[in-house]
Amino acid sequence: MPTSIQSVLLAYHAPVELLAPAAALAGFAFACGSVVWDSTVQRMIPPDKLARVAAYGWMGAMVFLPAGYALAGPISSVVGMRGYLLFGACWLVASTLAVVRVRSVREVAAEPAVEAAPVAASA
Repeated sequence: MPTSIQSVLLAYHAPVELLAPAAALAGFAFACGSVVWDSTVQRMIPPDKLARVAAYGWMGAMVFLPAGYALAGPISSVVGMRGYLLFGACWLVASTLAVVRVRSVREVAAEPAVEAAPVAASA
């Protein structure tokens, strides 16, 4: 959600003295969130499936990026840059609150992934 602060400041042409700390806070929040996500995935996913799950995670995160880049210009020319930045800030807050409302997200346990017991070979 700190990125929404940065977007609102950009929408209202805030001075660099306000934008720089907001950008630093947004970068720190992104890095912190990435560490929490990666650590949780590594704890919860069995090692033999970790690479596949991580690859699907990255694909899901990046698949719509080109479309977003392609649509950013035309949308901002219709609604204006301020409206576009404010909509983005509201979207960040709303989507974060929607995800946080999911009980399994809020109550993620800090327990490591359960290792599968080796199957005994039958003769």
